[in-house]
Amino acid sequence: MSSASLSRQQIAKLRAKIREVHAHEGRFLKYLAARWRDEGIKRLGNIPARSFDEAMAVLEAKRRDPRKPWTLDEMLTDLQGDTSEQAAVIRRALERVKMGDDPHKAWRAALAEQLAKWPRSSERPEFLKQLAADLIVEEHEPQLKRERDRENLIEIDSWLTDLFAKRYSRTQARQVTAKILGVKVSTLNQRRYRPAGSRRRRRPKGPSKV
Repeated sequence: MSSASLSRQQIAKLRAKIREVHAHEGRFLKYLAARWRDEGIKRLGNIPARSFDEAMAVLEAKRRDPRKPWTLDEMLTDLQGDTSEQAAVIRRALERVKMGDDPHKAWRAALAEQLAKWPRSSERPEFLKQLAADLIVEEHEPQLKRERDRENLIEIDSWLTDLFAKRYSRTQARQVTAKILGVKVSTLNQRRYRPAGSRRRRRPKGPSKV
């Protein structure tokens, strides 16, 4: 197929369209070569100028439906050619999921596998260390939240007890505490914050009637 080649502007537009529709450049070129029966289509610059509109139409036809979730194969294809540490971890995790691993376990194993490639004596990439740190925080976040909530309850309990000691009424004590915390009194009531000294003693049950 002998014809003038694409201009730089046309090549740039094709490359932008490839990224926009999440196509794979190598597969796109192979498709065009088979479609036009031209084995000379090895790179975007080999596309004839007169076929530019057709090439753009082919890419537009491959546009994904944004409402449709990505498949594992599509995600793996999108990562081809990316040699970053981040892509290596994601790619390995996706491969493990494809083999049947649990996604959470696959991510942990892929991260550990990538970290293990770096000797302990060397400086591991900052990105990998950040991922490992985020994973640790994520795993312990529920426990940390429970501890923070318990500490908050103890602090609020102390405030309310102190207010009761200063002879505030129950309503006044809650109003002052709510103002300090920046919440509504109803929020305190919903969370059932009660000071240790404010709990009513249960009356002993009398003998049951026969």
